[in-house]
Amino acid sequence: MEWEYVYGEGNFNPDIAMNIQPTLDSTIYLTGLTPNTSYTIYVRTYCDVNDQSAWSDALSFRTDCSVHSLPIIENFDGIGSGSNAYPFCWSRSDNYSASTQYPYVNSSYHHSGNGSLYFNCSSTTYNLAVLPAIDPNINPIGNLTLSFYMKTNSGISNAILIIGAISDPNDINSFIPIDTITDPLLTFEYYEIPLSSYTGDAAYVAMKYLSSRDFFYLYVDDITLDVTATCPIPLHLSSTATTSSSVTLSWTPGGNE
Repeated sequence: MEWEYVYGEGNFNPDIAMNIQPTLDSTIYLTGLTPNTSYTIYVRTYCDVNDQSAWSDALSFRTDCSVHSLPIIENFDGIGSGSNAYPFCWSRSDNYSASTQYPYVNSSYHHSGNGSLYFNCSSTTYNLAVLPAIDPNINPIGNLTLSFYMKTNSGISNAILIIGAISDPNDINSFIPIDTITDPLLTFEYYEIPLSSYTGDAAYVAMKYLSSRDFFYLYVDDITLDVTATCPIPLHLSSTATTSSSVTLSWTPGGNE
């Protein structure tokens, strides 16, 4: 017996596909696929040139993730909202809830678009968000900068976000802190965190959320992980003492200026 199959990225109509392949085996092995990509495949029986069965029902699958190139950019849009909403190739863990996995994408607050990463824990627990793997032999974490926007839900949140490296996303004990942000604002503020103090060879950058009080939340949006710029952007430009003919301007040096 002979079959024909056709596959491609996303959804498509097999009747108009151009890459139909024959096979004499009812098991096939596909190679050369793109990591972290959704594919659809159809199969039909080939009896002769004028006689083929209808196409089978579509089978969809997604290839696994691989090492990511830089920059890694995530705005948490188009993912949905709720405990099952989380970016592909990211991993997470927490010890706050047995029924709901944190962090997750939430649509209540966002710096841009329609979603942000929502953290929630108590005073004795944590949330951990792990970015996709990079190749530390090409781009060591110590040569990178993590930037993002962040807000909290309370002016007295006592929230703590620790930026670090982790060698095993499934082992919280392998998390190494690099920098710590305390008491974020009620409105989204931009943060740019050079990771230059890290000298290890981990392949993952992670964000660990802690809170010294219960029922306070954190929202993070528009994350970028990239090679540290040699000429960093100044941050937090603000104006004060405005008169009819003058103004005082100030800003924070970016990076390690």
